Amino acid sequence: MRSRGVKVVMVWLGNTRIELLEPLNPSSTVAKFLEGRGGEGIHHIALEVDDLDGFIKRVQEVGLTLTGKPSKGAEGIVTFIHPKSLMVSSSS
Repeated sequence: MRSRGVKVVMVWLGNTRIELLEPLNPSSTVAKFLEGRGGEGIHHIALEVDDLDGFIKRVQEVGLTLTGKPSKGAEGIVTFIHPKSLMVSSSS
């Protein structure tokens, strides 16, 4: 993923893997994310699905927003749900 300005390392823990990302330059998406959040932290949580197109359709049907079109990730085709569409407001 050096083409996207990040170094990727996968840590396998049974059927779970943790993807560690290191920005290689300050203009990478990950570097900008970290800068905006004040340092290290969780960038995303990934779920593997059998039918990405079907999943995208269901996500959009319930009103969630994707950050862009599916693209090549470290281990296959990925898409992201925009974090703001997952925010829950508490109204009492």
